[in-house]
Amino acid sequence: RGKKMQSLKEDLEMEFRMTQAFMREGSDFYRGIRAVLVDKDHNAQWTPATLEEVTQDMVNSYFEPLGEHEWVLPPSGTTSSL
Repeated sequence: RGKKMQSLKEDLEMEFRMTQAFMREGSDFYRGIRAVLVDKDHNAQWTPATLEEVTQDMVNSYFEPLGEHEWVLPPSGTTSSL
């Protein structure tokens, strides 16, 4: 999808959406952290369990707008007050 972006700004906004989706409550991100860093058993129970169980709707959900939590970069040439 990033290949279709018209600018770096659009691509970074899309990637921000993805990172937020990866870390939403109940995601596999936390299962992976537990399996690798906490218990160190490398035995995460993924949901869905197989790649075949992943639906297009699941994939699309990682790219959906975040509403009021959307990160929007300032226009090129402006400075941030951060």
